[in-house]
Amino acid sequence: MYFLCYDITDDKNRLEIATLCKLKGMYRVQYSVFAGNMNEKEKNDLWNAVKPLVDKKDRCCLFSIGEEAFMVMKVCGEKIDKALILGKDNVLSL
Repeated sequence: MYFLCYDITDDKNRLEIATLCKLKGMYRVQYSVFAGNMNEKEKNDLWNAVKPLVDKKDRCCLFSIGEEAFMVMKVCGEKIDKALILGKDNVLSL
């Protein structure tokens, strides 16, 4: 389970980072925070794609947390679908 958080001043770069996260199957949990499961290669590919979009005055963090810690994370306001983010949703598609 990974979180990517960013403060990016350039609108184009910020949008590109959000698009990269979505393409990796991550879910937006706040305006500038994405969460999702990735393997090591996907994580490295995402990080290598994001780094050039981050200026010296900006900040971006990519970190992992264990599933247990994620499941007990406190959230107020709009709910986060933790099962969906973990890829444990049991959706039947017809």
